[in-house]
Amino acid sequence: MRAVKSNSAGERSLRILYVSNKGGKSAADSDHRLMYPKVSNICSIIYGLPEKPPSIDDDYFVQMSFGEGFRLRYLFSLLELWVYLRKNHHKIDLVHYYSSLLILFGPVIAWLAGVPSVVTVTGLGRIFSSKAQAYQVFQPIYFILFRMSTRFARRVLFQNRGDLAILAKRFPNTALKFAFVGSGVSMPIVDEKSFIVPCLNVLLVVRIMPEKGVEDFLAVAEKFFSRGIFNFVLVGPGSTGHENLLELVRKYHEKGIITYKGELSPDSTLEQFAQSQIFFFPSFYGEGIARVMLECGYSKMCPIAYDLVFNRDLVDAGRGFLVKVGDLNSVVDILNHLREDRNLLESNARAYQEYVTRHYSMEVFSNRMDQILIGLAQEIGLWPTTPTPIMPNT
Repeated sequence: MRAVKSNSAGERSLRILYVSNKGGKSAADSDHRLMYPKVSNICSIIYGLPEKPPSIDDDYFVQMSFGEGFRLRYLFSLLELWVYLRKNHHKIDLVHYYSSLLILFGPVIAWLAGVPSVVTVTGLGRIFSSKAQAYQVFQPIYFILFRMSTRFARRVLFQNRGDLAILAKRFPNTALKFAFVGSGVSMPIVDEKSFIVPCLNVLLVVRIMPEKGVEDFLAVAEKFFSRGIFNFVLVGPGSTGHENLLELVRKYHEKGIITYKGELSPDSTLEQFAQSQIFFFPSFYGEGIARVMLECGYSKMCPIAYDLVFNRDLVDAGRGFLVKVGDLNSVVDILNHLREDRNLLESNARAYQEYVTRHYSMEVFSNRMDQILIGLAQEIGLWPTTPTPIMPNT
């Protein structure tokens, strides 16, 4: 990672602390958040994560013990974050938050520490997709906290236009801070792929949890069991609290209904994308933009996904198929149609690849993010300034 950068006008790079609840293995090297400072013309970044990803230099990583969900111990993590920001506020221009807990509380912590903040809404997550009563009870509380958060944040960024429109309508007083930023991946483009093989590979790459649609994937696979026309391949790790679902996945694998690969390395996962023709994505988890949907595009696959806001930016007529949530009969019909009409399958895969690589490359994402941050830097008086290097963590 480059420590010092300046733009064409000689202005110094923005020094950003990026804080999220995912790091280590869960932050793939192709993740746009890790790739951004390598492509950006204006930013240098220190990462505050629970674990250090292999691609991040030690000097640009500080451990912050946030995790998934809401836990009492994360209150102490918020206090630790405030202490870090206060101690290093003269070295940090902006703090950028991902994940629900940080989106809701991070801007207030940053304001108390005297550091401007930006948040990226990566979907509405389990709070709005889980059927568990505890999550449903929390929904109105989420909106109260989100309203407060947007008043303290300088920018609120969205990965899809649907979430932006929904929340802008709900919070019109702060909607001027909202902006679409999208997402991106950095990976090879698959050019050569056969769509006339006797048995088509139908792939799903997700964590094994109900909101990711794993049970729907199993149900569709079961409808084609023993016919030898599709090979359903599932890739992904188990998820805490959903051991019974993981056991069900393993039973389907033992029966030969699906092929379960478990958790694979990034390179091995990309090999599965390259070997598959169809990506069936039955997730109803509150995604922003699912990285796997972009990866399947780069890999020249035809997507079949549920008709939800986070998929509508990507899938449209002629470049994949959207179906009503839970409408497995329509999924089966589409699969049969694609099996019979391989030209239709290939044309949709090719059109989807062209769309994703044009609109969701790292270069496109980085340029969009740069423009948003340049506008913010000028607004709060960070530029023009004399060149100053980003400092390693303290």
